[in-house]
Amino acid sequence: MKTLVITSVASEITETLYMCLSRARENEVSCILIQDKKSGNFKTDLAQLITPQDQEKLSFKIARLLPWNSYSRKNLGYLLAVLQGSDWIIETDDDNLPTSEFFRLEQLRNFNVRKPSAPEWVNVYPYFNNEVLWPRGFPLDEINRQRETISFQREINKEGILVAQCLANSDPDVDAIFRLTQKLPQQIGIDDPLQLQDGQLAPFNSQATWWARSVSALMYFPSTVSWRSADIWRSFVTARIFQAQEFPMLFFGPLVEQIRNKHDLMVDFQEEIDCYLNSRKVWNTLKAIPDSKLRGGIYSDLLTCYKSLVVQGFVPGAELKILNAWILDHQIAMAIK
Repeated sequence: MKTLVITSVASEITETLYMCLSRARENEVSCILIQDKKSGNFKTDLAQLITPQDQEKLSFKIARLLPWNSYSRKNLGYLLAVLQGSDWIIETDDDNLPTSEFFRLEQLRNFNVRKPSAPEWVNVYPYFNNEVLWPRGFPLDEINRQRETISFQREINKEGILVAQCLANSDPDVDAIFRLTQKLPQQIGIDDPLQLQDGQLAPFNSQATWWARSVSALMYFPSTVSWRSADIWRSFVTARIFQAQEFPMLFFGPLVEQIRNKHDLMVDFQEEIDCYLNSRKVWNTLKAIPDSKLRGGIYSDLLTCYKSLVVQGFVPGAELKILNAWILDHQIAMAIK
């Protein structure tokens, strides 16, 4: 079973959102659409619509702790997908238009992946034939460093996939500095997926990502940090736990086109300041955790990572109360299947 989770504050079903939900249904993917208090009062039979009134009735402990008018309300969709028995939880945004292939990643059998030759920080875009782009959350002082983008191939079985990020074409998830200084749209090439090697890191986002049920606890979306850094910190926590467990992280080419909602780029810039200043520091904090302390189980590992970020001042202490509620809710949801 596959479930797509989206959150939206749209006043009505846009053409992009309608097409996304329709393609999900065509590919036998159920949909959960989380609304917020700013959302319009619309109806759709293409998704399980979770209104603010519905959310207030949920038994999840986290439902009463998450702020309103926050992207972190999406956590409730993740939990509902787990509760309903989903083997794969897929997430995207209401301004992304996935291809049909995006909804069929689990049908891949053995396939070739490429391993990059870059050192620790990997800019995935040059491996998909775009030398101009860099991902949101990528350290600014890494952008212009010379990189060899050669890679070598190996075969991987689909059973080895636990988290996979798909890139977005046209208006990809770059930072506000790029949007303010460079040209869009940008096209990204199709190639074999990229698998990061030991010690390599690439930021990934919540735009077009597949999560296996077994690691779905890592989907926890923090709510006390800037929303433009929240999914980046989440990706770093996931990457650190994956490195300790020697799990692969895969990046697929553009299987989504972003038709971006209207943004104030200077507001985005302000919301991304944490990423510009602290991406490397956050990663170094997580990297300093010994592997031996990240093998106690996924819930323990999550707490260990976030406690380290709280101690260093990158995440407010209030996040831990919400995270503990998430863990309790997730444990119950996993046990019910």
